[in-house]
Amino acid sequence: MITAITNDNIDLFEHLIPDDLIEDLLIRNDFYGLGCIRRDLDGNFDGFGVLLFVKEYDDGTTVENYHIKWLYVDSSRRGDGIGCELITELYWDFGNTEVPTMTVDIPAIEEYEGLGNFLGDWHFQFLPTYTVDFEMPLTDLKKNKYFSKATKDTVIKGVVPLKDVEEKSLKYFLSQIRKKAIKRGLYVDTMLTEYDKDYFDPNISTVVVKNGFVEGAMLVHVRPSGRLEIVVFDTLQDNNQMYLMRMLNKSYQAALASKIKNARVYHKCYNERGMNFIDGLFGTHSTPYVLRGMIENTSIALSSEEWEEIKEEYWKDNPDLYEDVKAIVTGNY
Repeated sequence: MITAITNDNIDLFEHLIPDDLIEDLLIRNDFYGLGCIRRDLDGNFDGFGVLLFVKEYDDGTTVENYHIKWLYVDSSRRGDGIGCELITELYWDFGNTEVPTMTVDIPAIEEYEGLGNFLGDWHFQFLPTYTVDFEMPLTDLKKNKYFSKATKDTVIKGVVPLKDVEEKSLKYFLSQIRKKAIKRGLYVDTMLTEYDKDYFDPNISTVVVKNGFVEGAMLVHVRPSGRLEIVVFDTLQDNNQMYLMRMLNKSYQAALASKIKNARVYHKCYNERGMNFIDGLFGTHSTPYVLRGMIENTSIALSSEEWEEIKEEYWKDNPDLYEDVKAIVTGNY
């Protein structure tokens, strides 16, 4: 049985999902999970496989793409068609929408060849593209000439930690950043104006305040895995590159002082300007080559009538399973 992963049943699937993605499931409103529930050898229900995906928006309101983030089947339970069941369930949802594409990123290396072949069987058309993800061990900053001062507790003019900023000031800044991104046709994080101040590390996150207003911010969230994810790194005025450098220095200074275990800095650039800025600072950064599969909505569309017919036939053959799974999903045992 395939079911939505919710707060009520996530304990059945935790062993299949990395901690960072569990956090996304619990916090983000554009992040969704499908799980396969079956009985184990002891007759108890357990999670056998999961599929996690994000609904990506073109302007903050219209969904333009379903992006698969994680597809995983328990290693001891592969070969039973669980992956196919999960993909099929996603197709049923996707096929009844006006969303044009479904995508997944796969590194173009031999290790992922099997997954690539599996998705190819499901009509993914693989296209070469580039990511603009930047990730590096935090300790490597000490080797970078631009951040030699980050190892010392120095005062950086005009930059203060997020803990010194009021919630309403941060909210206003985020709303302005969202408007700026929409105006320029850039990626818009649907959670941008919904993040609470507490979501960001109060010491590692830094801001530039001018005349009582936040002019720029480097907002960092520390993941359960120890990854320092830069969620926002921008200024209201594009020509304030000095602000960016000052915030980087102050944030990295605090990050090194925090001594977070297994700390890695992660930043996803959504435009060429951001990518060039990062590349200019970290000359060793190279863009990984990945495959991005795309499916046109019309090629797999399934009518709601067909879906209801298939669902009815399934429950006729599995009435006991339906009642048990329904009890788990609803919490009415």
